[in-house]
Amino acid sequence: MASTMNIKPWFANLQGSGRTRVDLFSHPKRGIKVQGRIYCRICLEPLNKTWICPACDTAKKNFPHSERPVTPSEASAASSLNDESVRKLWEVLKELAEEVRLMKVRLPESGCDFKDIKSTLDKQAELSFENSERLKKLENLLETQNKQIELLSSENCTLKKKVSALEVRVNTSEQRLLRNTIEIRGIPSKQEEVPAAVVVSVCAGLGLKISSDDLDHVERLGPRRDGAPGAVVARFVRQSLRDEVVRQRRIKRDFSTRHLGYPDSDSRVYVGDAMTATNRHLYWLARQKRSADKVKYVWFSGGRVKCRRGDGLPVVVINSPEDLDVFP
Repeated sequence: MASTMNIKPWFANLQGSGRTRVDLFSHPKRGIKVQGRIYCRICLEPLNKTWICPACDTAKKNFPHSERPVTPSEASAASSLNDESVRKLWEVLKELAEEVRLMKVRLPESGCDFKDIKSTLDKQAELSFENSERLKKLENLLETQNKQIELLSSENCTLKKKVSALEVRVNTSEQRLLRNTIEIRGIPSKQEEVPAAVVVSVCAGLGLKISSDDLDHVERLGPRRDGAPGAVVARFVRQSLRDEVVRQRRIKRDFSTRHLGYPDSDSRVYVGDAMTATNRHLYWLARQKRSADKVKYVWFSGGRVKCRRGDGLPVVVINSPEDLDVFP
């Protein structure tokens, strides 16, 4: 009732009458009810639905808990620590204090000076900083060199492709120069023989009558590594005559030295196109593929090595060793 008497004059002045009814609620969080309206019990501001205004509620929530007094229950809980734990903690602290004391005694005896230690640490920090800077420079240099290596690798690949294309063109040009030339292998060599007479004799054995005037150049190569006689290379004046000699040899499959008047020899005589060193190597590689049953047909015509995997399949022209990769 005393609280009611203290608040009543304020509300009486507010309403202009001394008959204002003030009801206080017993709960501390509730407000003050005056003539059916509710006012905040802290700042006496009118409220709508809540029992305390938002500003006072926020201030109350933000009140620091560290300043709150300790309750008797909390004090009794804090005093219930285990005596054994306290004793162990005290022993650990005593050991730590003893270690610190011994350290203070040993440092002067060892001759260590904190200034020297600090100076050494500063030098180490400087060296670490210098090494870090050097490492950054090396990383930048390595990155630059990696970019240069990638650029050079790309240029190298491009140059390899260009070189390969040029090699094919050079080989084609060299083979074109041999379009009037044939190679005759399997004829025994004689002392003081005339190579042109050998070619005329071979053509006569194939049923063709030619003279030395139809030949531009004839020579016999040196013996092979296995001791076999070297081939006779003949360049004709006309390509048509050269093609006719090759065609007649394909017709006469059993052509041998006995058709040329060699009674003591009966070895087969081969007449074929003269090939460049590159085409000869490609032809050998292609025959290796045939031996491995990768291709069925290998031949040389038109100045190029050609392969075919089987009957009815397309012909593959071999211009470089990479072209044989289609037959794995």
